[in-house]
Amino acid sequence: MTNDYTDKARALFLAALMVFSVFAGTVAFAGSAAAAATGVSATDADLNNGGSTDISVDHDSTASATAAYVIDVDGDGTYNSSTDIYASAAADNTTTTDFNGVDVSSLSEGDYNVYAAHGNTSEADEPTADSDVTESGWAETTGTLTVTDSTSDEYDADRFMTISELDGSVLWGESVAVEDFTGNDSVTLRSVDGDDTTTVESLNVDDNGVIEFDSSELDSGNYELQGNNQDGTVSFEVADQTWSAEFAADEVQSDDQVDVEFDSSRASYDIIVSADGLDAEDLAALFEQETGFDDVSTEDEDSVRLAGVTDGTYEADFNNTDIDTGEYEFTFESADTSAEATDTINVTEAGEGDATIVNSTVEQQQGDIAEFTIELDEVTTGTVVIGDLENDNYQLNFTVDDGDGDSDDADGEVTVRYNTYLAGQDSDNVVTAVSDDDSVNVTGEESLNGNLLDDGDYDIRVSPTEANSDADVDDAMDDETDLATLVLDERSTDEMNLWRASEDNADDLLNEDDEQASALSSALENDLVTETDFVAGDEDGNADTLIMQVSASGLEGLLSGTDGSVSTSDFRSALGDDNSLGLSIVQTEGTVGNNADAKEVNVSQSTSAFSLIADGENDEYYIVFNPEDSNVEFEDTDDEFEAGDEFTATLDVQDAKLLDVDEGDGNSIAADSDDFESVNSSFAYEEATGSFEDPTNVTASEEAEVTGETNIAPGSEISIRIQSTDDTEPRFIETASDNVVNADGTFSGTFDLSDNAAGDTFEVSARNTFADIDAADGNIVESVGTSTPGTDDGTPTTDDGTPTTDDGTPTETATPTEGDGNGGDDTPTETTTPGFTAVLALIALIGAALVAVRRD
Repeated sequence: MTNDYTDKARALFLAALMVFSVFAGTVAFAGSAAAAATGVSATDADLNNGGSTDISVDHDSTASATAAYVIDVDGDGTYNSSTDIYASAAADNTTTTDFNGVDVSSLSEGDYNVYAAHGNTSEADEPTADSDVTESGWAETTGTLTVTDSTSDEYDADRFMTISELDGSVLWGESVAVEDFTGNDSVTLRSVDGDDTTTVESLNVDDNGVIEFDSSELDSGNYELQGNNQDGTVSFEVADQTWSAEFAADEVQSDDQVDVEFDSSRASYDIIVSADGLDAEDLAALFEQETGFDDVSTEDEDSVRLAGVTDGTYEADFNNTDIDTGEYEFTFESADTSAEATDTINVTEAGEGDATIVNSTVEQQQGDIAEFTIELDEVTTGTVVIGDLENDNYQLNFTVDDGDGDSDDADGEVTVRYNTYLAGQDSDNVVTAVSDDDSVNVTGEESLNGNLLDDGDYDIRVSPTEANSDADVDDAMDDETDLATLVLDERSTDEMNLWRASEDNADDLLNEDDEQASALSSALENDLVTETDFVAGDEDGNADTLIMQVSASGLEGLLSGTDGSVSTSDFRSALGDDNSLGLSIVQTEGTVGNNADAKEVNVSQSTSAFSLIADGENDEYYIVFNPEDSNVEFEDTDDEFEAGDEFTATLDVQDAKLLDVDEGDGNSIAADSDDFESVNSSFAYEEATGSFEDPTNVTASEEAEVTGETNIAPGSEISIRIQSTDDTEPRFIETASDNVVNADGTFSGTFDLSDNAAGDTFEVSARNTFADIDAADGNIVESVGTSTPGTDDGTPTTDDGTPTTDDGTPTETATPTEGDGNGGDDTPTETTTPGFTAVLALIALIGAALVAVRRD
């Protein structure tokens, strides 16, 4: 009996051991993460301030760990113990290990890679010789150490050099500071003439090991430095500066600029400029700072100093001087050497200049923006006059500047935008330059007392003479060189048409910035935006985007910003703060429920849900609106768009000036809504739905096509999935992504089913769409048009075709799951330890106990 209990106990123990081994394995797999360095940083090291750095290694918190770093001095990514710098330290149960005061004074200026590792002692050991210390080898993370030397900042010298840099070099009259000598000593400067040397002076070495001398005080020739424990002597040459200075042309008009080019053997130098017949004031005006020289100062009454000149091209501005015409010889002298260059230039009379208007007729509607281009020849500025005060009771005077004062940006023309909505309103933005390189300046304008500029013809006159003030305009127009006509037609508000697009395609249009109108035109041609009388949506906040096309002239000026271009922000202001335009979206009476009020979008609180694409050239304005935008609010906050609703969208022009309504009290909005100009159109809100052909029959081909149809916007993308049903072997699951809905509402995807056979069945469904698209049964058939996959008597067969009997024993089937790499949803699955689950393990334990008891 005792043996029986012993056997039972042993059986129970072994069963328990089996169960707990499963849990033990699970615990082992779920252990703590391996230690690793996650970051390394190093403070900048200054060789003039001790040459040390502080290095920090960030890592996981692990017991019995070590942190280490390697500074890769030679930069080859491998470890060299004689050049690279390695150190390690205990890093038990911390997340950062600091190495402070690391000596890097032996390094030269530059950037160095710092590699770091963290782990047990062997993992952070010093790398073996020539082994890879990068993150592909020893290291787990990389940082950068920057080494600098601020010694040169303490010296006012043209050149700061080391002994080795001075040895064999050529000096051109610069002041020089040389480092790397032994401090508190002296060095002898000697001139060299063949085999003979002569002492010039003794130079003191300061505490930094630096000597200073001025080579401009030395005669040209060879020199050497002796003493201060140097191996041999340090030799160098002092040479005369070689250089050239010349004008880019032989003559220049007195109102023009000309380039002057400098080329020297020195990096930077000062130039003393003089010219016969010109004094310092003339020369300073000629070479003032705007021409490229950073520092122009008077040297004496007949010359100026150009400081800090480097090789390159500068500009002499003769338009900035009042010098007489004639030939002038300029002398350019080095300020600290004997180098000198001369060049002659002939100054001629200024050209008369010319200004023309590209188009003889400029046509636009009241309130819109008239754009025209002025071409300038021999001048960069001119005067423009629109209208005639005596004949039109209106006149606008302004000047144009090609290049905005910088001749390098001048291209010979200035294109301007004239905002006829702002005409006569004392606005700085009534006329603007299209290019940022150009500028305009209004010198005077006659007020229209709040009225819109009348339709009719207006003269546009130009002159190449700049009128600096309104009083100078008549004199400037004595030189008038061209005349054009602005034809201003009467404005109108015409109609509204509705279009729709997918949300993604609408966003793409709005992201085109300055190319929105052309992008919309392309979308219309490619059926990515289609005309509609409804939008489709679901209950989860997804819907087509509605586009309301308003055809109206005269709105461009109202909706333009300070740069003269139409923007969404100005449109929203017109709807909200200004009330110049009114927009309403109201439920139609026929779809309002009994004893209920019509739903209405609170547009003033929803302006951020509306965007504008403007095609002002064609007087078309596209209001982009997504009904399910999170910023949409209804007058009754409990309302929402629902399937079966119908709405009317209405745009009202309410601006008194555009409507030619005189309110008399300065109010810019028409007081009587009967004066509004309105356009409207209606749309229905439908549930987003769709379907596949049921059943869907395809052949076992490489391009088997599955089609469906939906009511969501053309251009929308839908993924199609086909998944084998339980009676098909082998199992399969395939997804065709990014299938675009066509203009007629159909969509399709192709699949490679060449490995399948007639008789296989599957289910087809839609993915990645907000439309509720019904799934359908599918069959692989011999040819499309076959209604069923074939005749099946229900008797299973073997591979050789011999009928077999199904004994009812289930067989294991490889069932595909979503997220298996075949385009399905990436649904996370729970990972378990192979073997018993916790429940099965417990059952096994109880079962073992029951067996033991039964045997008893």
